[in-house]
Amino acid sequence: MYGNLLVDKLIQTNAGWFSLPGLLGAMASERITAFPALRPHQQPALHMFLVQLAALALRNKSITDIPTGSEKWKELLLHLSQPLISGVEPWCLIVENDTAPAFLQPPVPTGLKWERVFTPDDLDMTITAKNHDLKSGLAPEAALQDWFFALINLQTMEGYGGPRNYGIARMNGGSSSRVLIGLAPTIEGFYRPHYSKWWYRDVKHLLKIFGEINGKTLLWCLPWPENESLSFKDLDPQFIEVCRRIRFRGDQTFFEAKRSISIKSRVNAKELNGVTGDPWSPVEVKDNKSFTLSDRSWDYKLVKKILYSGEFKRPELSEPLKDDGEIVLVMQGFARGNCKTDGFKSRIISVPRIVKQSMFNKIVVDLAEEQIKTIDLVEQALRESLALIFFNGDAERQTKAKRQTKDKIASPALMVFSSVADDLFFQTLWKKLGESDIKSRNQEHSIFTKKLENVARNEFKRVSQSIPCSNFMRSKALIYGRNLFERKIRMLSREQGSETKNG
Repeated sequence: MYGNLLVDKLIQTNAGWFSLPGLLGAMASERITAFPALRPHQQPALHMFLVQLAALALRNKSITDIPTGSEKWKELLLHLSQPLISGVEPWCLIVENDTAPAFLQPPVPTGLKWERVFTPDDLDMTITAKNHDLKSGLAPEAALQDWFFALINLQTMEGYGGPRNYGIARMNGGSSSRVLIGLAPTIEGFYRPHYSKWWYRDVKHLLKIFGEINGKTLLWCLPWPENESLSFKDLDPQFIEVCRRIRFRGDQTFFEAKRSISIKSRVNAKELNGVTGDPWSPVEVKDNKSFTLSDRSWDYKLVKKILYSGEFKRPELSEPLKDDGEIVLVMQGFARGNCKTDGFKSRIISVPRIVKQSMFNKIVVDLAEEQIKTIDLVEQALRESLALIFFNGDAERQTKAKRQTKDKIASPALMVFSSVADDLFFQTLWKKLGESDIKSRNQEHSIFTKKLENVARNEFKRVSQSIPCSNFMRSKALIYGRNLFERKIRMLSREQGSETKNG
């Protein structure tokens, strides 16, 4: 055996190197704020794994107080695996026999065909190895923790990878994605998650939700016979799954992995459409399926749709808690679809202390809709006015042109405008939510509108000069375009002024 995570200090943090039990103890003491070797796309998987592992270990012994000692955590982890196997093999990266479990590596039958894997990058998720988020095969001298992180990411987040390469149960089909949406305590003075406090918060919350262990937990400890799958109904809701047959081999001078295919998926849960009780994943109410982040980023429209439209059941760990201090909303995942990916997407939104308990109130829906309407109207003014220049000032041609054509013409300006609108959206929403009277909220909305108008006006000036147009008609087209822009902006101002009076 080699790479015993129960005793070997293989994991580097800002507070030093730790074994797995030592890491859990240090996180319970709020000492861990960074993993220097962890890549951004691996962070969600590591968080999910460490939270689920700790919660399962504590639930297994009916413990509600999170211990800070490494020896106690070592004892808890061994108790979690020992009903399945008596030794320490499930916590070692390498064991002598493939028919015995190793860390996140289930026992496999003999006679399988194996493919060698030489670097952690090549072991990681397929879509990260396509050079979207990292260059593949670049770490021939990788440390054991690089293999550790890559293995967790693969077994926690991977989707369908071709014939007999199945994905995890916690996603809506092999071409989908498992996303993380949750609230996280921050590092003081910074708008980013404090890893330890975030872990602690999620573990404590899961302990309140779930009672004693009810089903299988560490699926890598169970044999994986050919042509067999585990039944979802036999698993604990917080089970830690593995989706691929992987085995590590090597010693202090040599380390590599090998992988093989499987006739069936590890867990038989296709009919669930990813709705497995994952506390970080939204569920689409209409079709009862888990959310997939496909070909887009976490822009304000998507965030609003998930959190406020009523079309999704919000994840359990995205709900604010009474004892939350300074928090951020974390949204992360791989944007993917059928045979394609748009890479790893991450967004962190600061949530002021004053609004955290009301961030999901009904009034937020109305405030958000109001802002989206304003953004759409200013964006429309920018799009239509630039398109009018392209059509030489001919209003009839501009009106009849397709939206797609206008978007292409105005694309350089719309990209900048959309980025600014996205940055302003939640800043303004939280400010308005923090106000107690309509007048103050209207004032905040007016400030928001003016900022959007100024950005749009600047982008019109910048881009209008480079819009293709007949030389003979350019001066006239520029005047017509500018007049159309200002007319639409005045209409918006009058409309909002009327609404303010009525309010």
